[in-house]
Amino acid sequence: MHKNNGETVSTSSHETTANVDNTSIKHVQRILATNPDNTETVLYNIEGQKVGDRALGKNTSWYSDQELTLNEKLYYRVSTNEWVDSNDVYSYESKNIVVKTQSSAQLLYTANGKKITNRELAPNTAWKADRLAYINDKSYYRVATNEFVPISDMIVK
Repeated sequence: MHKNNGETVSTSSHETTANVDNTSIKHVQRILATNPDNTETVLYNIEGQKVGDRALGKNTSWYSDQELTLNEKLYYRVSTNEWVDSNDVYSYESKNIVVKTQSSAQLLYTANGKKITNRELAPNTAWKADRLAYINDKSYYRVATNEFVPISDMIVK
């Protein structure tokens, strides 16, 4: 459990000692969402090989109970022997809150952590947020399907 911008965030974690050939597995429960920009999200087996005829749909949510580090690459388990590349998803917690921008316009980011350059949130405006998302080791509130704002730049109402 840790504090994140005044909110208590809990994660469940249990380390499993399975270090064989640059491989380790951790038991960590989380909810994942696939990237809305990708038409599908590739699945991998525990050896890091693509699963031929299956993929996850874009902008869908999945429960994960393990993370696999294989040759320094991170994967999350979404079924018995199917894993997703951590770069193709983000983890989140469901929220139902209103956040407010501060005195300057607020930049928006995609689920990949890329800056959106053709729009921003106006100063001193309120926005409904439905997720607290973790993207590239940073925390964001989701204010639209593929639009995220850093929590450090927002005030929770």
